Amino acid sequence: MEVFSVFSSDDTLIKRLIEFFLNDETICLTSKDEDTIYLDGTDSARFYLHFDTSFEEETGINFEKKEEEFIQFFLKSDRIFMLDISYNDRALLYKLLMDFTKIIQSNDSKNANLLLFHDPFDRFVEINGVGAK
Repeated sequence: MEVFSVFSSDDTLIKRLIEFFLNDETICLTSKDEDTIYLDGTDSARFYLHFDTSFEEETGINFEKKEEEFIQFFLKSDRIFMLDISYNDRALLYKLLMDFTKIIQSNDSKNANLLLFHDPFDRFVEINGVGAK
């Protein structure tokens, strides 16, 4: 499984993304523990939402200093919230994120600028005009 990271200076956006995953009809909750939600989809798709992730600890381990500085610069905040999504179906992950960003843009466009996405292969990515390249 690979790990896709979502960053925001607004914790409600991270919570909304988690709720979006939980309410999506293509995946279903299989279990939950103190810091991870486990979801299964069709064709053996799996997602693990790691929601109790410390920005400082994670970036210190999994990101370069330049990336950490870019995240803080982009979000214009010292207080960063993050969600790590472990996945084995990249196409389904991107479909879900595209659907989520469409909702954010149509219902709450000012908050679309408060999301930043990090793909393990492409680094920082833009999805439907949300995020940065």
